[in-house]
Amino acid sequence: MKFVRLLQELTRKDLSLAGGKGANLGELVLAGMKVPKGFVLTVEGYRHCITKVRLPKINVHDLPTLEAVTSKIQMEIENASLPEEVMLEVFKTYRKMGSPTVAVRSSATTEDLPSASFAGQQETYLNIQGESAVLEAIKKCWASLWSPRAVQYRLLQGFEDSEAALAVVIQDMAPHEVSGVVFTVNPLTYNSSQLIINAVRGVGEALVQGEIIPDQWIARRPDGAVLIFTPHLWTNDVFSNPTNRTLRAC
Repeated sequence: MKFVRLLQELTRKDLSLAGGKGANLGELVLAGMKVPKGFVLTVEGYRHCITKVRLPKINVHDLPTLEAVTSKIQMEIENASLPEEVMLEVFKTYRKMGSPTVAVRSSATTEDLPSASFAGQQETYLNIQGESAVLEAIKKCWASLWSPRAVQYRLLQGFEDSEAALAVVIQDMAPHEVSGVVFTVNPLTYNSSQLIINAVRGVGEALVQGEIIPDQWIARRPDGAVLIFTPHLWTNDVFSNPTNRTLRAC
């Protein structure tokens, strides 16, 4: 297929095609990790559908003007009609998955880079069910590439508009009682012998949106022994006395 790739078909070499998230998910699949099944509507799909976006010369610190310009771009993208050839590939692959409830996740070519993280700049939509809802979520992900915050961050990091493009990951929802984020090097001290784990109840949306202070573990590499545990209010007996344990998943 021209516009769609399965996760298992991707590697880190496919950053320009599948974006940072899509390429890294492909690497996890190849490494044998338990990754929810899914596929990527590639950057080629975005460029085939969204061809007329041009950001005028503006002062990125002029927030009212920036918001007015980007809001117009976002509205045009969300109201765009997708070409039939793109819709057919998305529908065909989604049906092969069994038309499940999915997460529709932005995967930009300018994210997860060594010099710029772009974390949280583009949108993800959870619990999406049905073909029309998937298409609408895809367009909203594309539009989020042109939010005021995303545009300002890109320009301040020195990226040109022509470098910005967005793939979209469509992936089986994997609800969990607890989810979180692991930093494989302590980002506060740059200590490579430590990792940090932040976790909250549910699928982790409140964590990535910065809406809740998570529980935090500082663990030792490579054995995963817990060095410091900082609990938050939602913690229950499942996490009682965690400093006496080793984090086996690490």
